[in-house]
Amino acid sequence: MLEEQALVEAVGRKILDEAVGEQDFDAVFEVFARICNTDDILLFTLKGYTESFQFYFDEYSYGIIFENGSCRTVKGTISLPDVTFKIHKPVALAIINGQVYSAVAHMNGDVDYTGYKDGAIRFIGILESVLDGAAAAARKAAGAAKKEDLKTGIGKTAGEEGQP
Repeated sequence: MLEEQALVEAVGRKILDEAVGEQDFDAVFEVFARICNTDDILLFTLKGYTESFQFYFDEYSYGIIFENGSCRTVKGTISLPDVTFKIHKPVALAIINGQVYSAVAHMNGDVDYTGYKDGAIRFIGILESVLDGAAAAARKAAGAAKKEDLKTGIGKTAGEEGQP
């Protein structure tokens, strides 16, 4: 549990720093499932939701499967997805790093999809909630670390309050 939260915070920090790279795709998809299965708002929103999504980022492929509100992700392909997205890596990374909203990339024609249109549109909100959730976890962890620094005096320079 603690290790999973550390992964969420690490991915969130990379999102905040706009530093997610293709080497982070596995972690991003793992965090996606983690947040979908633990965030109270997403749990309520996704209750009973059943749909599957296939993603191709050039040579990378991942699947996201929702079964009765529970989410799991897989590296590779899934059979018979409801929606298949084809996105070039630079665009996918720009979306993940918060440099462009997925809906805008969609409208600009940078996201190709086949399948159920309503499912593709609904996924946009889920994705944005997950990315926001990862970033919020990183901000919360950074705030907790700052409070700890204030209590212990770690990180202060000589002459600051609380320092000898």
